[in-house]
Amino acid sequence: MALEVKRQTIETQRTIGDPYVQIPVRAEAIVPGAGRERVNVLMDEARLSIGHVDVQTDRVVADGTVSMQALYRLGEDGEISALEASAPLSRAVDLPGAAEGMSCLYTGTVEHVETGYENGHIVFHAVVGLRLKVLDLQKEEIATALEGEEGIEQKTQELTSLKLSAESSAQALLEGDARMPPVLDARTALMDWGSVRLDDVSADLGGIRVSGSVQAEALIGSGVPGRPVALVKYSLPFKQLVDLPEWLCKNVEARAQLSSLNAQLRQAEDGGTNLHFDAQVDIAVQAMGEDSVTVLADAYGVGPVDIACEYDPLTFCSASAPVSHRDTVRANLLLPEGAPSVGTIVAVRARPQIGSVEPAGAGAEISGVLETRALYLASGSGALCSVKDDLPFTISCPFLIGETDDIELEVESADASALMSDRMEVSCALRLSGTHREEETVRKVASAQAVPAQKKPFSVVLYWPSQEESLWEIGRRYRVPEERLAAFNANRTAAEPLVVRG
Repeated sequence: MALEVKRQTIETQRTIGDPYVQIPVRAEAIVPGAGRERVNVLMDEARLSIGHVDVQTDRVVADGTVSMQALYRLGEDGEISALEASAPLSRAVDLPGAAEGMSCLYTGTVEHVETGYENGHIVFHAVVGLRLKVLDLQKEEIATALEGEEGIEQKTQELTSLKLSAESSAQALLEGDARMPPVLDARTALMDWGSVRLDDVSADLGGIRVSGSVQAEALIGSGVPGRPVALVKYSLPFKQLVDLPEWLCKNVEARAQLSSLNAQLRQAEDGGTNLHFDAQVDIAVQAMGEDSVTVLADAYGVGPVDIACEYDPLTFCSASAPVSHRDTVRANLLLPEGAPSVGTIVAVRARPQIGSVEPAGAGAEISGVLETRALYLASGSGALCSVKDDLPFTISCPFLIGETDDIELEVESADASALMSDRMEVSCALRLSGTHREEETVRKVASAQAVPAQKKPFSVVLYWPSQEESLWEIGRRYRVPEERLAAFNANRTAAEPLVVRG
């Protein structure tokens, strides 16, 4: 009977590439009533909404929108006002090997915002960091066993290949009202920003239930003397069902981005004032499937025939799991020389920029800077002032971060307290989230042929193996079954030779 190679077809997922790009974005807005008076920008904010990512031949095209806001004062003693502008984001990223039909996981953040005044316009310059991970799903024909000949030693390996089986998305539309106390004398909603926090991802009837909240913050113009603005914080919870077939709901990962947020003052039915929030959260889930197989890694003959093998590498995703870690960093923010001294701190915004990720014991250490801007009332005068600086930070996380991991670092909240008249302590709650992925490469038998074996006389060989050699490798060299080698040398010590009986 001729030698037969048994085979099984599985699907394997591999990363084609995960490029990271920084994209500059510019937008501008007319300042109403601006003439020769100086415009002082006190606070700025930018939010990225990625609308569509398309994988094409040897490139990936990402489209979205960057919405920007600025809080400013016209002249030295002018009224506090705010305006906003938006700019489209479109970028084609070269990626050799990419092709239509491949999946792309992506994360994007606004890493830097610089705002200035030019000829009656407030001009925004932002830098968006975009990371793309393109995944290819391929069918692999795997040799699992050899049949048809006697005396064949076979070495196999059990492996499980993880793959992206399905993707689905949904939009959570949120709204809520925060009651404004009469003593605040709320006049107008100036700026708003927020962050999304995911608390639970679990299977439910009809799909995946994603639960979390939007931590929204808004600056309100106030009529209280000596308190021109106030900060309002409000939580918008959500529980959104994302459609997914029940048989795919076992190993699911979820991502969410705040695509829009708007705060407006509204008169309540009882005559009071509410701060009304509208938000939209874009939620995406990815379901991971499994293919398990017994891979034929090697073979040789110990009987009348020998086995000539050809080998190929097999690269596959062997592990995938969501990761999450929270940490708090503190740093001192110094006022520039000549700046008004710190009285009451109104609001703080911070944007993290990762500089390095280094292994540290069983975990990793992440270092970078926090682009931080603080809005405060000057001591004595009550004038609204701001200060901006890059603050270094370092956090430790309890797990290793590999090159194939897809992670994102966000600021959940930022606060500050006055230490002295010329400095404040900034406290930022950071959240590291994403997916840990492991890719492995193993050697597999691509093809095998039976070839005539050379006759070997009965012999006994004393062999001193190196530390790297396995019984399989020695058995293959002398065409002796691995089990026989193990039985002959059951009581052998490391200093003694290996007994090989042909």
